[in-house]
Parts: sequence; structure tokens; C-alpha cells
Amino acid sequence: MASPAAPSSQRFTIRPAHLSDYQAIGELAATTYSHTPLTQFLAPYRVAHPRAYTRRFTQPALLRLLDARSLSFVAVETARPDVIVGYVQCKRLGSDAAAQELMRERESNLGRRCLRWLVWRWFRLRDRLVGGNRSEDGEAGLLFEGWNKRDERRYWEGFGERRNRWYVQSCVVRKEFQRLGIGRRLLGEVLRRAERENVVVGLESSEEGEALYRSLGFELLGRFEQDPYADFLGRGGGIFMWTPPAWKAKALEEKK
Repeated sequence: MASPAAPSSQRFTIRPAHLSDYQAIGELAATTYSHTPLTQFLAPYRVAHPRAYTRRFTQPALLRLLDARSLSFVAVETARPDVIVGYVQCKRLGSDAAAQELMRERESNLGRRCLRWLVWRWFRLRDRLVGGNRSEDGEAGLLFEGWNKRDERRYWEGFGERRNRWYVQSCVVRKEFQRLGIGRRLLGEVLRRAERENVVVGLESSEEGEALYRSLGFELLGRFEQDPYADFLGRGGGIFMWTPPAWKAKALEEKK
């Protein structure tokens, strides 16, 4: 008789990411996003230049791990702790006491600060030597950057109470391990910190990820801003925000 499957909380372990995890994190993201409409738009030459395409994800993953404002967590199989099945990378924005404390703690490591600068310089030099990332469409990248800036102005700038926030830069779970509660546990690391610090959490979600974020209490601020001809990207997903319970309690009191 087969033994019952272990609960998700026992089968998988969440731990802080190590610098050595950056390659696995980037490769997981590259594989997961390879066939999405957005990736087809931004990196149409990824099949011809697979190594360059993977660098689109491994480079940011490493820089985030070295960023004093960022925290990263990975999910691994408890029985095989060297196998990363999911991750979350998030950044603390703002200048309140909690943000300053995080930066003081992480910037106290001079070696990490120097390594980040060296890595950043090396990435810039390598991209210049090879003529940029050959998997990408430069014009598409500029368009996408413009859409993001418009969304930033619309949903975050001008809202003083939202300046201090956690921003989920990336959250990915390997396809065959989805719907096992891993994404919820990874995001829980961010939400618990946000609740302690009494700040909101912001993120962008695809149409596929929207149900998960809504189930965790995220609310839609608005759909993505994009040019009319970009209908192929779909109309689902958008910009979401999680609000700490203390904010909601205060809002209810003010309505009385």
C-alpha cells in the first residue's frame, strides 16, 4: 500500500536565497516565461539566441540578490534541498524607519556592496561588447518601458501613503509544482513583513496569476496601460495592491 503524500508544508521548505542560487532562479524564470505573449513581444529572437535570452533573467536575479533593498526567498523540495521549485524576489521602496533599517543592515556588508558594483559594471561591459541582448527587440523594450512608466504615475506616484511599500519584482513556481501552495507560502514571506511594517505591497500580475493574488487579499488597481495595437498581450492581469489590516481597520473607523 502506497504511503500518503506528505503535506505541502512538509514536502517543501522556504528559505532565504543564496547568491549561488541566482542561476537557478534566472533559468526557472526564463523557462516559465518562454512562451508567454509578453516574452514573444520583448524577446522574439530567443530561440536563435538562447543564452542571451537566459541572461535576461539571470542578470536581474543576481543584481536583486545583491541589492540592499531587496529580499529573495526560494522554495526547495525538503527531500532534495538543492532543487529550487519556486522563488520570490521583492524590493522595499520608500524611506520610512523600516526601509532605512533594512538598508543599514544589508549595506553594512562592504563586500556585498563592492560585489554588486563590480557585477553591474561587468554586465554593462559585456552587453556593450556583444551589442546588447540579441534575443530582444529594442523597440519593443522601449515601448514596454513607457507603458510601465505611465502605470507608475497612475497608480503609485502622487499617493504619499503608497511610497513606502514592498514591491514584488518576480514570483515564479515551476509549472509541475503549481497549485501546491508554494506561491502562497513564498508571498507569505513578503506579506508578513508588510503587515509588521504597516505598509502596502504592490505587484504586476499576468492573467494566469490573478486568481492567486486575489485569494491572498490583493485588489486590482487597474489593468495594464498599453498601446491599442498590443491587443495580443491580452486584457487580463494588471496592477495589484495588498493593504495591511491596520489600514483597513483605520478606514472603517474613519467612516463611522
